Amino acid sequence: MIALLSVLFLALSFGTTTGLFRLSLLEGTPVAAQVVMAALGAFGLLYAWKLREKR
Repeated sequence: MIALLSVLFLALSFGTTTGLFRLSLLEGTPVAAQVVMAALGAFGLLYAWKLREKR
């Protein structure tokens, strides 16, 4: 579940920053907020990977 949310955050931040797709919800979102979303996504993926290794 954590990995899925992380991928969603990364896709939203990457897609809206590069103009790959437009999302009215994120329209006009500052770049700093998108960078934070990308960082949360990357951190979530790392966290999910570490949890998987512990099992």
